[in-house]
Amino acid sequence: LFTMCAWGVLTTGCVNEDLEDCYRLTLKVVNAKGEDITTLGNASDASIFVFDENYNYLSTIEMNKQGIISRKEIILEYPKSSKLYFIAWGNVTDIKSGYIITRGPKVEDFQLQLSHQSGLAIDQEQELYYGNKGILTKTGLLTQNEEIVIAPKTACVRMWTEGLSNYYNLLKQEGLRTSDDYFGCEFYLDKTRSLYDYSGVLQGDSVYY
Repeated sequence: LFTMCAWGVLTTGCVNEDLEDCYRLTLKVVNAKGEDITTLGNASDASIFVFDENYNYLSTIEMNKQGIISRKEIILEYPKSSKLYFIAWGNVTDIKSGYIITRGPKVEDFQLQLSHQSGLAIDQEQELYYGNKGILTKTGLLTQNEEIVIAPKTACVRMWTEGLSNYYNLLKQEGLRTSDDYFGCEFYLDKTRSLYDYSGVLQGDSVYY
């Protein structure tokens, strides 16, 4: 009997004095419509910042693509906290993303800087995801199954012209300058702000995109 109980603890990773069901905390990825796309792999990574009931920073949990797709359980190790607060960003740890996250002892110190140069936001190849969650705990254990949901904050748009090369010589005759036989156009769509605060609200300087 002892061996069977010990094996149950090792395989489930959950100890509960009341023999109640073990609850899990997982990460869920949704699209702009709120549809569950966790298993599609759109979020290749996630950084989850954990705070106590007074919004003091505790730790960071990093998740890779496989962990997100498989809905890997997020393990909590904060028995002294009766409430936890989470901030989650998706697609930020890749060095190519260029995002910079500032940190500090309090939740308000956490900001995400958008990549920009000379007043222009730099093109990104992946959507940026964000979510936050407050969870009540009982001596560090969940009282029900919980999900941290992250949704798109920025998206990529691609625009191109078809058949432009057919009019290349005509465009040159009309006085449009080109270099190295290349003709291109740049579109400034709108303005945005240069960073997100801990609640996912845009702040900072004005930049074009």
